[in-house]
Amino acid sequence: MKRGAVVYVTAGGGANAAGFGSGWTVWVDQNGNGIQDAGEATIRSHAAFAAGTTIADGTTTRVGFGGSGFQIPALLRTLKVCNSASGPLGYALQVLPNGLSDVAINVPCP
Repeated sequence: MKRGAVVYVTAGGGANAAGFGSGWTVWVDQNGNGIQDAGEATIRSHAAFAAGTTIADGTTTRVGFGGSGFQIPALLRTLKVCNSASGPLGYALQVLPNGLSDVAINVPCP
């Protein structure tokens, strides 16, 4: 909303490709094609977490937000945050269609 533009959060890749546990990049989609093209600004990025950490739902590799802050497309997304060293429970991060988020604790990890 601060930028009044479409912004995406895209999961990283590489050898530890475990959804957002592989890191992520936040970038402005100036031409609205859903792909980070040359010249489109990276706002922030985060490196991969240590091995054994996953942030995923098995299908989501990017989340987009329109200039008003609503998700593109408007979906309820739940990403589980799990770490093998922490045992069988983790967190669930929900991103609501209106762009708000919520965190639940002590959720079973796969």
